[in-house]
Amino acid sequence: MTIRLAPSPPVVGDALSRLDPALPRIAESFDLPAVRRLFERTWRKPITRCTMLSARYEPGALCVTTYELEAGNFNGSRARTIGVLELTPGGRSHRRYDEDPGLPGLAAAADPAVVATRLTSCSASPIERCTVTPVRYRPGERAVLRYRLTTSAGQVVLYGKVLAEGAGALTAVLTGLHETGRADPAAPSVLAPIAWLHDLGAVVQAEVAGDSLHALAFTSPLASAARVALLRRVGRAIAALHDGGGPPAPTRTAADDVRELRAYLPAASRADPSLATRLTEAVERAGLAALDADPAPVPSHGSLRTDQVYVSAERVTLIDLDGYCWSQRARDIGNLLAYLRWRAIRQPEHRALVAEGRRAFRAAYRRTGDMPADDLIRTAEAISLLKIAGRRFRNLSVREWPRVPGLVDAALELLPNGGSG
Repeated sequence: MTIRLAPSPPVVGDALSRLDPALPRIAESFDLPAVRRLFERTWRKPITRCTMLSARYEPGALCVTTYELEAGNFNGSRARTIGVLELTPGGRSHRRYDEDPGLPGLAAAADPAVVATRLTSCSASPIERCTVTPVRYRPGERAVLRYRLTTSAGQVVLYGKVLAEGAGALTAVLTGLHETGRADPAAPSVLAPIAWLHDLGAVVQAEVAGDSLHALAFTSPLASAARVALLRRVGRAIAALHDGGGPPAPTRTAADDVRELRAYLPAASRADPSLATRLTEAVERAGLAALDADPAPVPSHGSLRTDQVYVSAERVTLIDLDGYCWSQRARDIGNLLAYLRWRAIRQPEHRALVAEGRRAFRAAYRRTGDMPADDLIRTAEAISLLKIAGRRFRNLSVREWPRVPGLVDAALELLPNGGSG
């Protein structure tokens, strides 16, 4: 049997071993062979793959890490799950993702027998078999599950999102945006919920047609012109979203975003005090710029990135609308532009494509919608860049820490008086 483990470079352990005196065992959470052995003892099966998925760090209080685990069964099949390791000053504990006390409906939503029974009304033919695969998971907050249903008519793939709170509100948002998209072909498509399993906190949708903008723009064999054309289509769709009458939701302001930024500073100070000083300067400058950065709010995706937009021949479709809100137009625009810039920082070979794609997105939005003032877009993009920077420390993305100064520099250049600091 071959055991495959994702590498855990010594530099990660070295950086984390001195990070937090209250949590001296953080580096052990990144020692994948040791993590594999820990879960093997609990699972009583040989684990053939252990890959880190995420980390969330709260200085002096908590570090929660998740791992994709694959174990071999005695019949030669494979069982896949997500493992969770939680570290506090009081010690360390571990569990499977579906044992999350913050998501009490997750165990049932991840049980094939329960799912097959609960989704019978959603299938035109009787369900003969159901498999459940975890796709994404954020401890205590949400999980996305893939349901593959086998019927006499063939296979159907659905996705269930289990939320700690707000499943009913998300159902209403998805329904409202779906109706808006049906009424306006220019608006982005949103799949209506197939089922709301209210007792499980789960919302179920169909599989999205097409591929993500991220995959099409950065990993597909498409020619550069075709990739830029995709960003042009997305620009038109987001302008239509902002011009439409979306369902009600809380308003998110630039001041709210700056408060989120300040919450990232303690982790940055632990990891790199001198860089944290510059990050703090940038956050405070963003706070001053945000004072005048909230025109009339419009329906907003809330966290627009290239992996949350799917494109097919017929439509542009939005996914992951948990953060749907009403906000100024510049917020969605700036967030997408920031993540495009981050792509160019991480993968310089995409710089030319990103530069042309950014221009195409903005030009298409301008022709279709009411383009915000340039200073509002610059402020929104700077705030999003600083979020990306702060999350590198909150998520303990050690291998990306050397790129954070570039993010801070870019944000400072975008903010008022950025050239004088």
